[in-house]
Amino acid sequence: MKTVKEWLLEAKEHGYDWADAALEYADPETLDAPENCLSQCILGSFYFDSTTEGRGYWFAIFKDLQSKGF
Repeated sequence: MKTVKEWLLEAKEHGYDWADAALEYADPETLDAPENCLSQCILGSFYFDSTTEGRGYWFAIFKDLQSKGF
């Protein structure tokens, strides 16, 4: 199982333009936590409302990843 950081770094390698921001916003205590999928990393590693992009932006990314099985 990959850690949150591994998932987000992989997203960056695959060219997701939001990956840098997700890494920046992620709570440092969550980065080493194991996670089953990328969508759950987005959902659980930071508070959407406390970001510049806001809740709608991150929730749309979460839903898109979830619909693709990521």
